[in-house]
Amino acid sequence: MSHPVYPFRAVLKELRRDAGLTVLAAAEATGYGNYERWESGQTRVGAQHLRSLAEAFAVSDELHLLLYAWLIDRLSPNAGEPPKAIRLDELHRFVRHAPDRAIDLGEHKDSVLEPGRHIDLALLCLAARYADHGTLVLPGVERSALPRSETSEPVLTRLYAKVVNDAAAATGRALLTHGLSDRSSTLDLTDIGPALASPTPSGCWPTTSTPSSLPPTSRSCALPSAPLRTPAG
Repeated sequence: MSHPVYPFRAVLKELRRDAGLTVLAAAEATGYGNYERWESGQTRVGAQHLRSLAEAFAVSDELHLLLYAWLIDRLSPNAGEPPKAIRLDELHRFVRHAPDRAIDLGEHKDSVLEPGRHIDLALLCLAARYADHGTLVLPGVERSALPRSETSEPVLTRLYAKVVNDAAAATGRALLTHGLSDRSSTLDLTDIGPALASPTPSGCWPTTSTPSSLPPTSRSCALPSAPLRTPAG
């Protein structure tokens, strides 16, 4: 099944307009004087600028979707080009300068050991759609025009909210596979952060040969929240 990929420069333009900023104001808010070059496509946005973009356009709570929008446009080949294969444990090369902000769980923060990070959720979304036995396989795709907004729905939610549903479904399938057949699926959703920081040959996205027991969950869990605390008694 093909999924739309939107040019990140167009996403930025829509976010800026939604925030009510001029190009000059966006340059000042992001601290990047040549901001207009991002929207024109003359310059690619570096991962180190994504945090300031999220803050400037007031989408910090949707940082995972901004990261996904940036990643999928940056990594996907253009239409007519051959598919690109990237090992999941090699993705650290692309995200090492990306913001590692933790997800704010609000009133639910006391229900988890530690919250996951937006970058982990973005990578989980990417893997849920394009992973095949430890490798991302990204087909060549023509960039889609942004759909027109008919409601007050936030820009990133309108464009990419469905990918979070896909990630949730992949998580459910992985957990169900472990529970029913004592086997792992092609995605290990429990501990992506350390493998991205210091990848191993097998990474954290194993094939069906992975041991049946789930590895311990670390601080940077790929799920939106880490394991639930067990109530006393």
